[in-house]
Amino acid sequence: MATVGIAYIIVGKRTSHKLRFMRKTGLSEDLLRKKFSDADTVRNGYLTVEQFKNMLSTEFGLEFTSRELEASLNGIESVRKRDEKVTLDQFLEWWSTCEFD
Repeated sequence: MATVGIAYIIVGKRTSHKLRFMRKTGLSEDLLRKKFSDADTVRNGYLTVEQFKNMLSTEFGLEFTSRELEASLNGIESVRKRDEKVTLDQFLEWWSTCEFD
C-alpha cells in the first residue's frame, strides 16, 4: 500500500510540473476555448478522456502517461464520478485551479 502511495506522489509531482509549465505559456481564455473546440470533433460540447488526452498532446504538445493523465483528471468532478466527459467549463476551471503539490 505504501508503494502505491509513493508512486502516486511521484506521478502527481511530475504531472504538476508539466501543468505548471503549460500554464506559464499565458494562453488567453479565447485561445483555450478554441483549442477545446478544435478537439471536440463531434461537436457535442464535451471531450471524452481520450479526446482530452489527444488535445493535450496535439494542441499543447504535452504527453501524459496513463497515470499522469489519471492524476490530472482527478481535478475534474465528472471524471472522478466516472462520467468520463469534460465540458468546456470544467476544462477552463481545471486549467486555472488544478494543483498536485
